[in-house]
Amino acid sequence: MRLTITILFATAATASAQDATPLVDTPSGQELPPGAWPGVSLEDLRGLRECTLEDPPARVNHEVTCRPPILPSRAHVSFGIGWSTGLAVGEAVRGAHRLELDGTYWLTRALGIGGRYALAGTGSATETAARAHQLVGGAELRLFTDEADRDAVTLSVGAGHAYGDAMNDGTFVRAAIARDTGYITREKTAVTWRWELAYAHDLGDAQARTITAGIRAGMELGIRAPNNLREPDRDPPIRSALAGEFRGSPTLGLGASLDFALARPLLWRTTAFWHADVDSEQQLHGLDATWGAVTGPRVIFLPRSIVAPYLDVQAGPAALPERGGARLGALAEAEAGITIHLFCQTRVDLGGRLQTEVTDGVDVRTGFFMLRVAHGTALRRSPADCEASPPFAQR
Repeated sequence: MRLTITILFATAATASAQDATPLVDTPSGQELPPGAWPGVSLEDLRGLRECTLEDPPARVNHEVTCRPPILPSRAHVSFGIGWSTGLAVGEAVRGAHRLELDGTYWLTRALGIGGRYALAGTGSATETAARAHQLVGGAELRLFTDEADRDAVTLSVGAGHAYGDAMNDGTFVRAAIARDTGYITREKTAVTWRWELAYAHDLGDAQARTITAGIRAGMELGIRAPNNLREPDRDPPIRSALAGEFRGSPTLGLGASLDFALARPLLWRTTAFWHADVDSEQQLHGLDATWGAVTGPRVIFLPRSIVAPYLDVQAGPAALPERGGARLGALAEAEAGITIHLFCQTRVDLGGRLQTEVTDGVDVRTGFFMLRVAHGTALRRSPADCEASPPFAQR
């Protein structure tokens, strides 16, 4: 499973003069040039009609009453960076990590072709991890649930080749399903996040299989005008959120969650995670670690407050470390803390988490300090939480 704390990063991209919409440093109250973008995000203008030649130009610090047309771009592309982790299943079950870079050229708003590079590490029977460079090419299909918010379920297929030692060298095929979300920062540029579950199958004699999960952060440039721009932002039929988490204790871990809202104070959370194990006798660490996927409810007390206490209870299967591979077990985790509501649908969690193994009885394994950042419609405090005030043109 592909798994990582969300890594927030920024990139700078400069469009060509032909594609760029002019921005002019104009004093308050003065008119912007006809067709100039009013200096706000596309999200702020969602639900407004498109401007016509009869509409007066926008004025700085005055309310925007219509949306300038979105001019076509010469290229619609996206880029991302992420970290994934999971299990490699062959003669034995081993841990796997990947640092991944990817790029996609969108032929249409929903169909894209692209490539991916990964620096991969896989556990081995020795103390040294087997490493490889992987190159993958393929196609992606986005099934938008809210195009203006970049919310989509994305399916991807591809094939690639790994260049490494004998354990990690050869041709493989890859398939994945992902949940995307994002925010259009201007008229054609967005910050995006992706939670992805991927499966890769080696076509060589080893027939190794790898299952990974993780979160990717990225940028999307040259976006085509979304089909649902005329629709105001509202709660979708299924409200969801993506989260990345840091687990700190004597052991170190990272995790990612996909949350669905059952009611305003109640979420159903599915979390995939990895954490290193410190064992003074066997010295298990890194790739000889714990991988797990747990699911269960979260209750937020005082859900309409900016700062609110919460309680999580989750359980599920895990690959637990042992010499020469891993064994399958069951884990249960409980977490309590406070969640801080930011903007309209972002939360930051600060809490403590207790992990127990319940394979044969109940055995307390470890505890964590938790830091988690989550974003999505499932985190809105009320149906009107993201209703924006009238937008005002900026310089």
